[in-house]
Amino acid sequence: MQGNFVLLRAGTLRLLFPQRAVSTAEYLAARPVASGQPGLLVMAGEEDDGRRYAALSEDGTLLAACPAGRFIAATLPGDASGLAWCWDELRVLMDVSLQCLPLPPTLLLADSPFRHYTVIDGEVVFPASADQVSRLACSGVTP
Repeated sequence: MQGNFVLLRAGTLRLLFPQRAVSTAEYLAARPVASGQPGLLVMAGEEDDGRRYAALSEDGTLLAACPAGRFIAATLPGDASGLAWCWDELRVLMDVSLQCLPLPPTLLLADSPFRHYTVIDGEVVFPASADQVSRLACSGVTP
């Protein structure tokens, strides 16, 4: 894989997207709070503008609350939900060449949206798409 990428981190979960797959990113001055709908978060004290947030756990499930370390929200244009996803880190990697490796057969789960990985700075990173993030969050499958 070669090109421009965005690395998004939620705890120890690291996902890699093509740069064009992340449309907007913003600093969260406050943490979103539970909305009353499981897994959906909103900004407290603001008019309900319909904007919803979500935060992934390290195992890829939706969290009921936004962890204290999440200070970046990014939207993914391929995600039909329109959610702004909350992350601990967003790093842009420009003009990099990465080796994409298949997951060993013993680690492949039938329901997992991930089939490959790469290593960046000694950490395992899963190449992903917005669809894969949504599938992961809705299925609760650990990558």
